[in-house]
Amino acid sequence: PLVGLPRTRPGVPHGHPLVRSFLGTPLLDRERQVRGGLLLGHTDPNCFTPEDEALLIGLAAQAAVALENTRRDRAAQARAQELDAIFETIVDGITLIDPQGNIRSENGTARRLREQLQASPEGERVIEEHLYTPAHRALKDEAVQNISVSVPDNHNETRDYTVNASPLRFPTTPLSVPLQQDEHHSSHTSKSISGAVVVWHDVTEARRLLLERRVHAETEARRALLQLIIEELPSSVYLVQGQDARLVLANHAATMLWGEQWPIGEPMHEFLARNGIRIFGVDGRALDAPQLATIRAVQASETIRQHQEVIRHADGTTFPVQVNAVPLPLPMLAPGKNHAAQETAHAALVVHQDVTALKEAELAKDEFIGLAAHELQTPLAILKGFVQTLVVETARGKGPELAEWQSEALQEIDQATIRLVNLTEDLLDITRLQAGQLEMHLEPIDLIQYV
Repeated sequence: PLVGLPRTRPGVPHGHPLVRSFLGTPLLDRERQVRGGLLLGHTDPNCFTPEDEALLIGLAAQAAVALENTRRDRAAQARAQELDAIFETIVDGITLIDPQGNIRSENGTARRLREQLQASPEGERVIEEHLYTPAHRALKDEAVQNISVSVPDNHNETRDYTVNASPLRFPTTPLSVPLQQDEHHSSHTSKSISGAVVVWHDVTEARRLLLERRVHAETEARRALLQLIIEELPSSVYLVQGQDARLVLANHAATMLWGEQWPIGEPMHEFLARNGIRIFGVDGRALDAPQLATIRAVQASETIRQHQEVIRHADGTTFPVQVNAVPLPLPMLAPGKNHAAQETAHAALVVHQDVTALKEAELAKDEFIGLAAHELQTPLAILKGFVQTLVVETARGKGPELAEWQSEALQEIDQATIRLVNLTEDLLDITRLQAGQLEMHLEPIDLIQYV
């Protein structure tokens, strides 16, 4: 306390009475920090007594306690508001149940879920089974975990939740419990059950993501199995998809046939142009993209069977192939494309069989037929000539006259020889036709005689 008679009045408002006696004491908090002061003044000198000083000190102590309590109340209120804000913004639904089994508090998510359930036909049963029953078990000091429940939302979609319930404990024993007290008894008494906490955790997206991952893993496993199977096939097999025939997968035989590695996702026309590969028909004319069996299958959903093409590499090497293309409705698989529309594009499974050996065998067959036909012409001509000579010379009286059966035999031999000659000419025409050397002679004909 300070007592004095100041001659000057710094900071005293104008017109304030002259202070001749002054008594003051600081306001200290619990940490002995100065938080303010109580000041008394009087116009008479030496007005304050020791009793006044003691009274002021007591008032200052009470004022300091009141200020401290006010500060603590404000801090507690601010923390409570902060906790309430956090409690309301938690994504999970949290409900606090008192020992009597009544709802003490719930956040916005829990409140919304409860209202949605109450509006449903089975809502009361679901609330009792998945809210109050787990809470009652938690009040008996029994933890409840991962109870599954489905709740319809406002968009007529079902969302999945897991319900967990645990006892709520608040310290109730004073901090002055002797340290030598039984540890188990202390733990039990200092944390008695004051309620239950029921948490509804939304697992819809997690389960959906898990399902998508499982489906993706199964798809990749099937794709790997398909890749393993087609790798063992001797023929070229590849799967394309989309209007531009982007590659999805191909086996090793396809790479050997094309002579180059076809990257996954690259359109067919870009792959052919980049590697200088051209495709021709059996007539030797170059085929445009819409004429290719693969493009026809993915663009027009046309099934192509036993179609013949000739693949020519950049170095001039040619491979005659027989193409089979089957359209398949598959989801879009190529990476790097827009999947937002979730469209379904046509795909095609294409099998190329190298028929070089078959072409060589066919050429050898044609050569053999041509050679055999030419070789048959000479003995047939000789046979026919001697038959006619025998008949003509006998008719002229040279040699003994032929019996009737002999004449008939010679006629049969002559007719058979004519048929063999015609058959030989037909075989030669077939070889000329397959070689592209058959010459057609156009002549007028009267169709009336065939009517």
